[in-house]
Amino acid sequence: MTDHLGYFKSWTTSFPVGRMIYKIQDPYTVLSAGTDFLVLKRNLDGLVIKLFRNTPESYEYTATPKV
Repeated sequence: MTDHLGYFKSWTTSFPVGRMIYKIQDPYTVLSAGTDFLVLKRNLDGLVIKLFRNTPESYEYTATPKV
C-alpha cells in the first residue's frame, strides 16, 4: 500500500492544519487544506507552496517519510 498524497480521498480531513507530510524525507507542515489543494510550509527554510490534487507533483509527497 502506498501513502502518496494523490491517493487520499479527502485532503481536508486527512491533512488537518499542523499535520506533517513529506517529500522524500523533507518535512512540510500543512498550513491549509482544501478539497483539491494543500498549502504547505517546508520546515527546512520556511518556503510556502501550494500543492494541487491530481498533478504529478502530488504523487511526490507522502504521509510518512521515505527511508
